Amino acid sequence: QRTLEARAKARSNAIIAKFPKYRGQVYSFSSAPNWYTRVGNFRTQEDAAAALAELKRAFPAFASEMRTVKSTVILR
Repeated sequence: QRTLEARAKARSNAIIAKFPKYRGQVYSFSSAPNWYTRVGNFRTQEDAAAALAELKRAFPAFASEMRTVKSTVILR
């Protein structure tokens, strides 16, 4: 479990290091037994798809694990 957490947090850090524009929009969380990393607060599916393509190109090692997920975003 700790290894999965560490991997999710390492991915979060790598994303922020390569794409500072996502600072404050990268979330690592657990949904037992897995850990996930979510990126972005996108208003449209098109915006999310463009970001997904960008991230897949930047991180091909785990591109097969990436997908868009529809969720509620709270804008402040």
